[in-house]
Amino acid sequence: MHPNHAAMISRMKLMTFVISLFSLWSGHTLAAGHPHKNHQSLSKARIQLPEKTKKDIIGALVANESLHLAFFDYKGVEVEKASAHLASQLEKIRDPKISKLMKFSKDQLSHMTAKKSKSENSESYHIVSMALIYLVNKYDIGSTYNAYSCPMVKKKWVQNSEKKAKVHNPYDSSMPHCGSQDTSY
Repeated sequence: MHPNHAAMISRMKLMTFVISLFSLWSGHTLAAGHPHKNHQSLSKARIQLPEKTKKDIIGALVANESLHLAFFDYKGVEVEKASAHLASQLEKIRDPKISKLMKFSKDQLSHMTAKKSKSENSESYHIVSMALIYLVNKYDIGSTYNAYSCPMVKKKWVQNSEKKAKVHNPYDSSMPHCGSQDTSY
């Protein structure tokens, strides 16, 4: 297979995944009410999980905190290390539906290396973040983690709202607190 053809197929898969996640997230948001206007109905709409599954997702979100921090104070070596740790935490999720949703995210995490540019790693992190936001919005995992976004860089992420009340934008060090909290569980 020609290298350009393989790259094109990879980009098409990536776009399909992002569009699918966005449509799932948008549909959930519309069905539950816009998060800025109606936090309560969004919170009530989340699906309860078995305790083990909930614990495994929270474990992945805790691992994501290290990756978020590695991007906030960008250190390529730390990004690579934290992305591998998050991938291993995602592997622990045994729920077949959730595990299937996270498959592409695990692949994206494996592409995040110290050798890649911050921009390349940020694109992968944004895709992973969209998947994590979907989990936070769909399943009741408590109130610790919320979705955030920055209109300037047009990216989203999950942040521990209890540890960091202020916005910590991992994508642009020139505006570390640019953005807003999109959910409030």
